[in-house]
Formats: sequence, structure tokens, C-alpha cells
Amino acid sequence: EAKFSQFVPDYSCPACLSQVLAGQDFALDSRPLAKFSDDEQKSIFTTFSYDLTEQWTVGVGGRYIEGELTSFDSAADGFLVGGPTTPRPPISDKYDEINPSAYVRYEPSDVATLYAQASRGFRTGQVNQPLPDECQEEAQARGLGAFTEPDTLWNYEVGVKSQLAEGRVALNGAVYRQKWEGVQLGVTLECGFSNGFNGGNVTNDGIELELVAQPADAWRFNVAASVNKSEFKSTATGSQFLPGERLPDVPEVNGSAGAQYNFSLGTA
Repeated sequence: EAKFSQFVPDYSCPACLSQVLAGQDFALDSRPLAKFSDDEQKSIFTTFSYDLTEQWTVGVGGRYIEGELTSFDSAADGFLVGGPTTPRPPISDKYDEINPSAYVRYEPSDVATLYAQASRGFRTGQVNQPLPDECQEEAQARGLGAFTEPDTLWNYEVGVKSQLAEGRVALNGAVYRQKWEGVQLGVTLECGFSNGFNGGNVTNDGIELELVAQPADAWRFNVAASVNKSEFKSTATGSQFLPGERLPDVPEVNGSAGAQYNFSLGTA
């Protein structure tokens, strides 16, 4: 005759959860806890600028990054993983990226600067959790692997920075276009497990405005607003999104306002 026990997990202590569950038939016992992943990077960068005239400046730069992302596995047991599992050997994914940048800056006066710039960036890939056999068919159909590859972004921007009222007011603005390739997204499989994958390519078009005013030495006010149109230009096989749809969790309109008052508490 089997005995049934009830328990209430202590979710305020996530590290204790495996111990709380360990006595249950449906437990997930992943002890001993071990490192899940490791990312080792080496990089070199340089910048160079040159004043063409007193008003015109050009600059270029670049960064080379070389890295290795390693995935580690650990033994587990329980209903949630289909019984005892044997940890697989560590697997690695090597990557290298070159991120160039360039800008042109024009200063028509001491209180105004116009600029145009282009730069490339990237985000390190991520390790995906090992999936049980029940998930493998769907994972392969969606193109999921042991790693999600890095995504990259080109940013093209034109803007102005200015000061008014003898430096007490600053007005800044910029328009930009970003081309984001291989966007890292999360997906939940029908088997209940989740993993990351490169979901497609996205274009962001936006405008930003900022106003900063300091009417008195003690007071400082700032207001900022931006509008961003972000949409998929193409999507990967297995993605839940379609070309033309907005990227999730990216607001179309942003705004902020703040006030700061500075004062002295006196001397001791």
C-alpha cells in the first residue's frame, strides 16, 4: 500500500527545492548542483580620431572578440526527466566577431554638435538546456540545438546636441535605424521544456528627443521621449512570429521625466 504525502515547497529558497522534492516519487533530483555553462572571451580593440579642421572630426574604431561557450551537464533523476540520466561530456561552441565603428562630427559653434555614426555590436550566444527524448522531434523541427548562436546589430544614427541659455538648457535629438540579425528568442515546446533559438531578423527605426534644463543652481529638470518601430523582416523556421510583426517586449513609445534638487546638509 503506497503512502501519499503532501508538502508545500519553500519558494523563498529556490536552492532548497531539490531537497524538498527529493523524497517524492515524482521528484527531480539534480544533486549535486554543478556549473551549467562557461563563457571565456578574449578581445582587442582600438580607436582613432582625426581633426580635419577646427569644426570637423572623423573617427574609426574596432573590436575583435574571440570566445568559447561551454555547456556542462549533470546527473539527474526523477519523473520530470524520465528517470535516472547519465551526464554527457561537456560540449563547446567557438565564436569570433569583428565589430567596427565610424563617425563624423561637425561643430558649427561652441554650443552645437552634429554627428553621424555607424557601429556594429553583438550579444554572446547562450547554452540551451538538455532536452529529454520526448522533446527531440519537435526541437529538431524548430531547429533548436545545444546552443543559441550570437545575434548581431548594426546601428546607423544621425543626431544633434546643443546648449542654450548660457548652458542652462540642453536639447538633444537623434534618428536611427538598426538592423538586428539572428535575434535570440525563447520558445516553449509542447513537451513543456523551453529553449532559446535565433528567431529571425528585425529592423528598428526610431527617433529620440531629450530636454534638460537647470533654471537655478539647485534645480535640474529633464524630459525625454522616443518612438520606435520594431518589426521582423524575416523569421526562422519554427518561429511563432511572422514578417511584419513587432518584436515582443519592445514598446513603441517611451517617455521619462525627472526633477533633481541639490542642497547642503551643512558642515559638522
